[in-house]
Amino acid sequence: MAPETLDTSPHPSAAVAHSARPRGVLHRQRVVRSVAQMPFHGNVYEAAMAPLRASGIDGRVIGGGRIEYYPEHKSISVYG
Repeated sequence: MAPETLDTSPHPSAAVAHSARPRGVLHRQRVVRSVAQMPFHGNVYEAAMAPLRASGIDGRVIGGGRIEYYPEHKSISVYG
């Protein structure tokens, strides 16, 4: 996402553990997602997982918090 499209207000975030098994080999990755329009962590998780499930990628929430973006300071703060 380009910085100019990020909203500066705090947003709920979800830490998600993704896993997939292409060609029988298990791959795991942890990511943090935040979506400005989503009011709760569960909503963020569902929005992040919807397109991935179609590709056979599974996920589970392993945490949550909030993300704040400060473009004038070129910084992002992640809490939780």
